[in-house]
Amino acid sequence: MVLSTALGERDVRATALAFRPGSKWDEEGSRLWIGTNYGDMKEIDVSTHKVVASRLNIHNGRQIIKIFRYQNTMWTLDEDGTLYVWPPTDSGLPTLEGDPVKCRLPRGHTFSIVIKGVLWLAIGREIRVFKPSASQSEEFNLRQQPFSQPGVSDITSGAAIAGQLDKVYFGHSDGKITIYSANDYKCLGIVNVSVYKINCLAGAGEHLWAGYNTGKLCVYDTQVRPWKVIKDWHAHEGPVTKLLVDRSSLWMSGLLRVGSVSLDNTIRLWDGLLTGDWLGRFLKQQHSLMTKLTIRARIATTGERYKLV
Repeated sequence: MVLSTALGERDVRATALAFRPGSKWDEEGSRLWIGTNYGDMKEIDVSTHKVVASRLNIHNGRQIIKIFRYQNTMWTLDEDGTLYVWPPTDSGLPTLEGDPVKCRLPRGHTFSIVIKGVLWLAIGREIRVFKPSASQSEEFNLRQQPFSQPGVSDITSGAAIAGQLDKVYFGHSDGKITIYSANDYKCLGIVNVSVYKINCLAGAGEHLWAGYNTGKLCVYDTQVRPWKVIKDWHAHEGPVTKLLVDRSSLWMSGLLRVGSVSLDNTIRLWDGLLTGDWLGRFLKQQHSLMTKLTIRARIATTGERYKLV
């Protein structure tokens, strides 16, 4: 176990967490920000397991539901729609001792994601887009009216794929996925991938991963029409509730890890690049090619000489 720490009173629960930026690459993951159901913020030193900073009741008793990290800033969002932007201090890093900038969002959060500094906020089936900043001079509300698509149910999840950051994918409870442009926020399409509820999405490598209420995981190639199912399997006995991609693992260990969390009380790690599956397909193709060459060589046999055609 890397970290186990008490947050104080017995009924105080951690409801959101995110790693604070490090000043150097080897300091990444060393400090953890935790938000509680009482609106408190705490910073934990992972190596010592100690609380090194805290801001009690910073969210006025409202449960903190999301903590985002964007570049060298941290954003904290509570259930009432209050968003705090924690800018970097003189050290170049955000701290809980600093003075956050307060922003107001609509209540009713069901899902949110940050893509290229833009906060996409889903409330039911409607989407709103904001650009939080420590500067009050920048435009905050990028679209005055929410937008949605007919024939789809509530949004449950969302993701972007590296190399395709001009697109944002949203999963819905009716098994559909909507695609929006990250530039002008227009809908680029609706894909019906399942009859089951999509609980979570994640972009890993060049593909889109989806976790379902049935415990199933599916990996899609979204660059072909129609979408191609690269792989699907029964990953958990219970619903898959979260997909996490450890992007740092790619340059630290050479593997892209994807973690899946389920209500069956299990967490499982997967090869995000599906290396074994790719190798299997490659060897199968090579075997098929060699078989064809062998057959053609035998057909073209003349005496003791072989002629490939």
